[in-house]
Amino acid sequence: MTKINEMRYTKIKTYGMIFAIVLVVNLLWEMGQSFLYAPHYQGLYEFIIVHVRASLGDVVIVGIGYLFGAMIFRDVRWVMQRNMWIFLYCVFVGCALAVLVEKLALAQGRWVYNSAMPLIPVAHVGLLPVMQMIILPIGMIFLARVFAHD
Repeated sequence: MTKINEMRYTKIKTYGMIFAIVLVVNLLWEMGQSFLYAPHYQGLYEFIIVHVRASLGDVVIVGIGYLFGAMIFRDVRWVMQRNMWIFLYCVFVGCALAVLVEKLALAQGRWVYNSAMPLIPVAHVGLLPVMQMIILPIGMIFLARVFAHD
C-alpha cells in the first residue's frame, strides 16, 4: 500500500470510527429517554428501528454542527483547539439545532412528549433532547482529544 493510500485508509477508518461512536452514544441516549415520549412503536423490533433512525438523524445534526464549526473557526480540526469559544460554540449551536429540530418534529407530529418530559419554558421543547445535543458533542470532543493525544 502506498503512503497516500495508507493515509486515505487511515482517514476513512478514523471517520468511520467517529460515525460509529456518535451513532452508538446517541442511540443509548435516545433509548434512555424514550419513556419521556408518548409510545410511537409496538414491540422490540419497532423500538429499535425508531431509535436507530432517530440516532442517524442525531449523527446528521452533529455533523452539521461540526461543519459549521469548521467554517467559523476556519479549521477542520477546530475541536482540538483548547479555548472557551469551542465550549460556547457547542452550547449555542447544540441548543439552537436541537430546539429547531424539536420544534419542527413536534409541529409535524413526528413525536409527542408525555407528561414526564421536562420542558424548557420559553421554547416549549423537551429539556433532555436539547441537553443531548449539548452534552454529547462536548463529551465526544473530550474523547477525541484523549484519543488524538493532543
